[in-house]
Amino acid sequence: MYWTTTTTTMTMTVMMVRMMMMMIVTNRMKQILSKNSTKRYFAIIADEEEE
Repeated sequence: MYWTTTTTTMTMTVMMVRMMMMMIVTNRMKQILSKNSTKRYFAIIADEEEE
């Protein structure tokens, strides 16, 4: 019983940590993507206006 409980808690903690890491990574990616996308968007608009 002791071993099963410890393994379950360990897996739960690992899952939680992974979830947190994924959340942080996704947030970072979103920030970077949003910054780059806005820059690209404005660049595209500028190119279209120039043409």
